[in-house]
Amino acid sequence: MFFLKFFVDPNVMVDILESVYKEFQIEHASTAQTRPRILFIAPNLGYGDIKIPELITESGDEIVAEEICEGTRYYLNDIDFSGDLYQSLARGYLEDRVPCVYMRNSTRLRLEFSLKLIEDFAVDGVVWYEIPCCETYDTESFYFHEQLTARDIPMLILESDYGAGDVGQMKIRLE
Repeated sequence: MFFLKFFVDPNVMVDILESVYKEFQIEHASTAQTRPRILFIAPNLGYGDIKIPELITESGDEIVAEEICEGTRYYLNDIDFSGDLYQSLARGYLEDRVPCVYMRNSTRLRLEFSLKLIEDFAVDGVVWYEIPCCETYDTESFYFHEQLTARDIPMLILESDYGAGDVGQMKIRLE
């Protein structure tokens, strides 16, 4: 009896998903021409880090893609199921995935991945978020800024902790 509450009639669920999809299409159509499209690059997001994406959207921008440690890099690559399934799965998770910033020789791969996201999602600019004392992101932000500037892609670097004390400053910088 307990598990019945997790069951949803497929016809009802399809109706709900179609209505949500239509609502997103209407919202996107009304904002697509006016709001700058942002690629959000960040490390792992902690409990208090939701303030930065919220401030980005409140400032009139639209996050259309992200490159976060636990984000799309885990889901965008396809797993090759030919051959040994365990080997294919391991290769997909360990070799073919974009590495985290702290891994050796990851910067070039992360830049290529970010440039592909910028192209695929027609991004207008990048918001780079880092936590204080995260030297790997701090160092890499210099390289990314240099590479994106050379390609005429604006990039804003924000550094913040989990607190709310800098919300006003972040809001002004984003605007």
